[in-house]
Order: sequence, then structure tokens, then C-alpha cells
Amino acid sequence: MRQLPPMNALRIFEEVVKHLNFSHAAQSLCLTHGAVSRQIKLLEEYLGVQLFLRSQKGIELTPSGVEFAKDMQVVFDQIETSTLKFRAKNIRSKLNIEAPPTWCNRILSPNLKNFLLANKDYSFTVNYTQDAESHEVAVDTDIRIRFGLAPSNHCQSSLLLKEDYVMVASPQLFKEGLAPNIQDYPLIHVLYNRKRLDTWQIWLQQNHAVDLIESHCAIEFSTTEQVIQAAVAGYGIAIIDKPMIQNELHTGLLKAMIETGIQSKYGYWIDIPLNKATLPKVQIFKSWLENLLIQ
Repeated sequence: MRQLPPMNALRIFEEVVKHLNFSHAAQSLCLTHGAVSRQIKLLEEYLGVQLFLRSQKGIELTPSGVEFAKDMQVVFDQIETSTLKFRAKNIRSKLNIEAPPTWCNRILSPNLKNFLLANKDYSFTVNYTQDAESHEVAVDTDIRIRFGLAPSNHCQSSLLLKEDYVMVASPQLFKEGLAPNIQDYPLIHVLYNRKRLDTWQIWLQQNHAVDLIESHCAIEFSTTEQVIQAAVAGYGIAIIDKPMIQNELHTGLLKAMIETGIQSKYGYWIDIPLNKATLPKVQIFKSWLENLLIQ
């Protein structure tokens, strides 16, 4: 049987050598500082030599650490070369995407065909975001689209676009060409983290009608898609992100009640794990997505 050290510890050792900083290596590997430190200690105990000198200024390689790092660099290069030689091409170009359901249905899915036509070797797995509050990206996720207020500190995070709200209702609620009075119909709300998104409250405050939010009939749904379908069916009046309902506005299934948009403090963010940020497949898709949303 081969006398091999713990393989996970070797992978972590390589990353620590690259950064000469436990915290930076931990961030790159999506691990905790403690987990990295324990793996390095385990490797040192297995080898019976000290690989790093630790001080208040940081860490540096010992002579034994330098020699071991050089040997391991050769080994890792050989493993990588062999892996790329035999690894299926479609695996290298497979993207795992995580995104909110309505965004998937109305932004990603209708446009994904164009990306695939230009990048014929790519394949996708698309999962719905399960936890809107979590800033942690799943280990197997390459790119996450997240609805929220701020960037994530745990990954490479940037704003894709702010929501651009418009107040809409079904044409059946318009009488003689006049928009319905919001006091005559239920207000349709979308829930965010199990609470009403404050879009209606903001609009009512701006229009000095805040008392209406407490006393008026309301309908709540957990996704924007449900809100859209309820508005189309004539359940009541909704405030919806305009890019999500371009088809309904174009076909007349929904009509805008006011000309001016409603500024939103919420937006869609693109989160990329730090250890995947430089992958060509990730950069290509991110660039395509950003160009799509500014058209």
C-alpha cells in the first residue's frame, strides 16, 4: 500500500503556500481559518517536520516547507495535466447556476438559447435559490443570482441591476379607459423572507396614503410569478419589476396604471465563489449575462 499523506491536507497546503496566509487560503477554499490550520497541523504531524514558521507578522515556509512545496508543485502539475487530458470536455464547460424562480423563468430561460447557440459546448444545471437570506454559496454552484439589498462578503459579488417597478392591473379592471382606483381592489404583495416586500408601503408613503396599507384588503404570494399570474387574472393591483412582465405589457395582458416608475432599493446580485471567479466558463457566462441585461 502506498504511503501517502492526507490528500485533502495536501490540497490545502498548496493553497496556503500560494497565499502565505491561512485566512486568505481559507477564503479561497471556502473553508474556515480553523479548518485550514488543523489540516496543516495534521500534515506536519504526518511528515514529522514543521512546514511553516508562525509569528505575529504572519507565516513563512521553513526550509523543509520550501523543499516539500517544490516537490508537491511537480506532483500537482502532473495530476492536473493528466486530468485535463482525460476529463470529458462537457464537464469542463458545465455551469451550475442558482437563481430565484421567477428570474429563471422570465429572464434566464427565454434568453439561454442565444448563449447556447454561441457556446455549443456548454451545458447547464439551473437550481432555484432556496434561502434568500443566505450569503453562502453552495459548494457545487458556479454562479448564483441573488435578490437582495447588498453584496455578499463571502464571494465575488456585484450588482446586475436594480428593480424597475411599475404599477399594473388587468385590462378588465380598467373602466372606460380609466385606471382602477386602488381603494376599490385588493393590493397584491410578494413575500420576501416571509414578510411583505415593502414596495407598496414605499409607494403609499410617497403618495401620502400610508393608512391604506393597514386597512386595505391584501393578497400575498411567495413568488413574483404568482403575483404576476394573480394580476393577469384580475385579482387586484400589483407593483412588479417591469423587465419581468415585458410580455404581459406587450400583449395587453397587463396595463400600466401610472407612467412614472417606482424606484427600488432592491436588486439582483451575481455571486461567484472566490475559487471559481477566474474560470473561463464563469467569466464568459458573467459577461454574456451583463451584456444581456443592459440591452
